[in-house]
Amino acid sequence: MPLAGPLESSVELASPTRPRTVRKIDENGKRTTEILVDINRDALSKRGWEVLEIRARVTTEFDDGGSPFHEVNLFGTARFNPLGWVDCFRFSRELSAPIVVTISSRSLSEFDISLLAFFASGEDLLKPIRFSGSRPFDTRSSFDHDDVFITVACFDAYEGGAFRLPTQPVKLDVEIVDETGRKGVSLRIDSADVLAFRAVSDGVEYGNIKLSGTILVGKLSDVWAMFRDADWIHDEKRLDASVPFCVSVPSIAIEFFDETGFLVGQEQVRLSAEVPVDSDCRLPSRVGEWLVDSAFDPSEFSAPPTRAVVRIVDFVA
Repeated sequence: MPLAGPLESSVELASPTRPRTVRKIDENGKRTTEILVDINRDALSKRGWEVLEIRARVTTEFDDGGSPFHEVNLFGTARFNPLGWVDCFRFSRELSAPIVVTISSRSLSEFDISLLAFFASGEDLLKPIRFSGSRPFDTRSSFDHDDVFITVACFDAYEGGAFRLPTQPVKLDVEIVDETGRKGVSLRIDSADVLAFRAVSDGVEYGNIKLSGTILVGKLSDVWAMFRDADWIHDEKRLDASVPFCVSVPSIAIEFFDETGFLVGQEQVRLSAEVPVDSDCRLPSRVGEWLVDSAFDPSEFSAPPTRAVVRIVDFVA
């Protein structure tokens, strides 16, 4: 399957008039820099979110040996408007679409790291939500704080869990295979990178799976056929007697091979997204967007991985 280009949408600066400020905090030389944050307002608003405020800073501290340790800290306030949520890719609107923060430094890595800003559901969505978070940068070298870029966006599904910036990563050869043959609900992978790298700070091996793509929805008859085939509780033969209902999106399985073709490891990714059909038999009117930024442990493999096969498979519970 050929890889398409990255998803594009408008991005605005959170506070373009606020300057970056550098301050020495203590006598040990710890410094802090305020960083402007880019807000993808289009991605947020179509999923019901508005970021009212967000601030971020980079801090650098030094250990006893004089090596620097860098960390990004942020906080903000967001407000949810359920009426602005266009086409929820979940059966219930009790769980919000995830707000995701990505952090990058072009001088350190061509890749970024991400984190879920917060998890909101139920009564939490009735009032503005204050959130905070932090991520360390896996480097023992100095760099310019102005080279840190932070973006806030929103996705219909996000699976995260990688906590280290991939510095000097080795890219594995990646093959994408769709084993579902689905017509009603399918996944498309627009970008795929599987990385192995060794942390400078502790010498430990790490792995990172970075995938992004879209949720594709076919004809109503095909979506209905998928639901009917998978529904072992009800044996409804009529569409109007079954609505509303939803169909789970496929899962993603990653297989790791060494240079001899030996299968050395496997990972499973289950996207938290569904395609709903409402009581009026309507399907989502837009394409869903998802992001995977998860970790794996290559030190557990019997040999270093050199190739990965990313398989789109039928839903796995």
